[in-house]
Amino acid sequence: MSSMSSRSTLSVLTAVAAFASLSACGGSTSPGNGASADSGAAHAVCDPRAADGIRIAGAQPGPNPLDPLGYPPYALDACTLVYVAAGATAGTAGELRTKDLATSRESALAAASEAPRRPSIAGGVVAWEATIGGASVIRVSVGAKPAITLSGAFDHAAEPRATEGAVVFTGWLTPDTNGDTDVFVFSAATGTVTAVATGPGQQRFADISADLVAVSDFSEDASGYFDANRLSLSDIVVFDRRTLAKTVRHAPGKQAFPLLGVGGKLVYQDWGIVHPEPKMSIWSLMVGDVFGLASADVNAKGSGQVQTNAPYVRPSVRGGELEWVDDTSGTSALFRRPLDLSTPAAKASDAASFYSAVAGDSVTLVSTLANGAYELRGVAR
Repeated sequence: MSSMSSRSTLSVLTAVAAFASLSACGGSTSPGNGASADSGAAHAVCDPRAADGIRIAGAQPGPNPLDPLGYPPYALDACTLVYVAAGATAGTAGELRTKDLATSRESALAAASEAPRRPSIAGGVVAWEATIGGASVIRVSVGAKPAITLSGAFDHAAEPRATEGAVVFTGWLTPDTNGDTDVFVFSAATGTVTAVATGPGQQRFADISADLVAVSDFSEDASGYFDANRLSLSDIVVFDRRTLAKTVRHAPGKQAFPLLGVGGKLVYQDWGIVHPEPKMSIWSLMVGDVFGLASADVNAKGSGQVQTNAPYVRPSVRGGELEWVDDTSGTSALFRRPLDLSTPAAKASDAASFYSAVAGDSVTLVSTLANGAYELRGVAR
C-alpha cells in the first residue's frame, strides 16, 4: 500500500473538502447501510417499485451466489441506491452505479475494471471494495466527488461499512488471508485513518455508528482467524470511537456480524458451540443492549433459529427495526421486528427474497433469481 501513499494523501485532502462542502449544503444526514441508527432527520419516501428488476452482480464460486461472505452488492440511504450492476457475461460484475429511487436519475460511480463490490452508503459517503494493482482496497467517495483509495498501516483492506462522515473497514497486516487483521476507521472530516480494534488474531466484520464501532473478535480461537468450516470461537467487542474504550460481550462459541441500532441496541448472529457450523445458513438472531451482558440477550425470532437457503444471508437494521430473510417454512419470507422487541416478529413480504434485506427509510430491498439473473425487489416499510 505504500506505493499509493502520495496519491492517497492528495485524495484524502480532496475528500475532506468534499465532506465540508456536503455539510455546508445540507447533505443527507440519515445513516445508511453501515450505520443502523437514525439521526432524527426527516425520512425520505421512495417508490418501492423503482428498484424492481435492476440486475445485480453475482459472485461465483462461493458459498453464497452473490458474495462469499454475504455482503450485499447493493446499499441504500434515503432514496439513493448504490449497486454493482450485472456484467455483460452471466455471473460477472459490472459498474458500481447509483440510482435515485425518487427521480430515477442514474449514473456510474466506479468502472467494472476495478471490480467494485460490497458497497455501503450513508450521509453522502459511499465506500466499496475494489481491486487495484492486484490488491483489495477500500475506495471512498464523499459528496459525489471522485473516489479516493484509503491507505494506512495495513497490506490490503476489505469489508467496509459507512456512516455519516466515516467508514469502518478491515485491514490485513500481511498478505496472508488468514493473517492478523485490525479494524480501522476513516474520518472524512480529518482525512485520517485510525486503528480502532487491534491485538492478536483477526478482528473483522465491523459496523459503525456516530459513537461506536462493533467488531467480531476471533482472537480467542485457537487458530486466531475466521474460518467458515471451523468453530472459530469469537466474541462481539464494542469500542467507543472517541476514547477507544472497549466492552467485551463474551458468550460461549461464536458470535459475529454485529449491527448497531438506535436505543443502545446491538444485533448479531450466534452459532453458539455448534461444530461443524451448518454452512453458515442456520443461526440464532440475537438482540441485546450494547453495554449489557450477552447472557441477557434475546432471540429476535422468538424461538428457533433462522434458516436460509443460501449461507451468509445477513439481517438488516434500520433505525428501530430489525429485518431478516427466513426460509424455515420452505418459502422465503421477509420478517420485521422492533429492536425493543415490543411486538413479535411479523412477516413483511412473501416475495421470493432469498438474499439479504437492505433497509432504507421507506423501502427495504431484497433480491431474487429471475429469468436467469439476480434482480432487486422493493418492499414498502
